Amino acid sequence: MTELREQARAAYDRNLAQNNLAARMAARMILAHDGGLWRCDQDLIAMLHCYSDHDEIALLDSQGIPRRIKPKDLLASVKARHQEILNEWAVAYAELAKVRTAKDV
Repeated sequence: MTELREQARAAYDRNLAQNNLAARMAARMILAHDGGLWRCDQDLIAMLHCYSDHDEIALLDSQGIPRRIKPKDLLASVKARHQEILNEWAVAYAELAKVRTAKDV
């Protein structure tokens, strides 16, 4: 009986693993550029595309501090980081999906 309890406690919790993975990847989406910290998400990418015809703009970083940036330079860095992390996330997620849970056995 105690052995079954130990196995139940050690059972793989898929939701917890996926939440931990999401939190780890979200933390890696932060990019330091031009003195600011930027969250590399779709909103920032869209915003930078809107200003791609400007040489320099003022934009709030993820800390709420206005920074003077070159949108084309930041856009290139943000897109590269965003794609790198999402590719890594997809591979890690696929590995998590392969793990069998106790209820699947």
